[in-house]
Amino acid sequence: METTIENIVASCTIAKEFDLSPLAEKLGVTDFDPTAFPGLIYNLDEPKVGFLILRSGKVVTTGCKNLKELRAAMGALVQKLTAAGAPLTGNIEIHIQDIVSVTDVGKELRLSKLVGSLGIERIEYVPEEFPGLIYRMEEPKATILLFKSGKIVCTGTTKMDENKRAIEKITEEIRKTGILA
Repeated sequence: METTIENIVASCTIAKEFDLSPLAEKLGVTDFDPTAFPGLIYNLDEPKVGFLILRSGKVVTTGCKNLKELRAAMGALVQKLTAAGAPLTGNIEIHIQDIVSVTDVGKELRLSKLVGSLGIERIEYVPEEFPGLIYRMEEPKATILLFKSGKIVCTGTTKMDENKRAIEKITEEIRKTGILA
């Protein structure tokens, strides 16, 4: 069973504020429309990540698969913004907002039987509306999506070790029930 990080969402404040229209022009962003969306969407090809640059000076990034890639992406953005003449603050502190991982247990799951064993008060399962079972884990705090295929998505954690513990805990719970198909 292998778990892979699919996405890290992080934010940081890197300026007191941005004047987005001239910044969009300097960065070569052609689809900037402040009447449709009050932020600038900027994408890097290497590493392949996206940034949401807000007028407030805050930046949100998505698409990184590990912390090294996250630091490299933020460094590349800082270089691009500096070259564009953006007034950046000196100290940039990155805050992880969400880590999304995917695990495959290798066998189909009987979701309807998991409902009773995991505790109904923390579960949402309406197969007519969503093909997975949503489990809100309390410790570590995480949201787990379980699918019949055996795929497990873990989201809502802000630390790698929390994400790993949540996956280990849910897979152990599944094993205990003996309800792998």
